[in-house]
Amino acid sequence: MVAIPVGFAIYLTGVTLGIIAFLKKEKGCIKYIALISIALGVLYVVFLFAVFGGEI
Repeated sequence: MVAIPVGFAIYLTGVTLGIIAFLKKEKGCIKYIALISIALGVLYVVFLFAVFGGEI
């Protein structure tokens, strides 16, 4: 059960870093890699619904 809060914390960290990178208009592709966590976070939530809800 510890994996759920840890995964959510990683998700929030990635989203926060991605938003900060866009606001500061950082150069390079690191900001896009940080924003990939948004897509991974959506998959994470879908996975949680599948595990705990039985169906999507």
